[in-house]
Amino acid sequence: MCEAPLSRVLQPLLDWIAPPRCAACDELLEGPEVFCGPCGETLQEPDPVSCTLCGDPGWEGLCPRCRKSPPAFSRASAAFAWGGELATAVRRFKYGGRMELAAPLGRLFASHLERSARKAEAMVTVPLSMAGLRRRGFDQGVELVRGARRAGAALPPLLLGALAKPGDRAAQASLSPSARRRLPHRAFKVR
Repeated sequence: MCEAPLSRVLQPLLDWIAPPRCAACDELLEGPEVFCGPCGETLQEPDPVSCTLCGDPGWEGLCPRCRKSPPAFSRASAAFAWGGELATAVRRFKYGGRMELAAPLGRLFASHLERSARKAEAMVTVPLSMAGLRRRGFDQGVELVRGARRAGAALPPLLLGALAKPGDRAAQASLSPSARRRLPHRAFKVR
């Protein structure tokens, strides 16, 4: 006889103690959804017309920036367009100390991560500085991958510590897009 994983057995009890809530507004949820109806309606698919390299929306083929100076990566893609209540949920997760949002957000991104990493030998997340990790208390990239795995995504091994972020520089979210594009080649080191 095959036994159910412990989490599946305990989930009804956990849902009774701490019922699932919308990742954006904390509205009580009836099932395994990540967002309530109104918040879920703000999710948008990424623009199908986008740069084939960096994913910047609105470009057929390569965008002018990638033609002029191709990035060091081979392809970037997004599960959803940035904005709406997805942006609210991600900010709550990253900056609001809402670690419990890792599982539902990981579930939301699971199929996209699985498709994107299908041919990859390993995964590497963008690291926090040690000071940033102490402030936040968790590494959001690692926790999203763990959430996606718990949701059943077949992902390659996660190489923890492959990249380092020396020093405690400004968070990328606080920088302009042009400053963000200049940052990665100086902000991270391969171990």
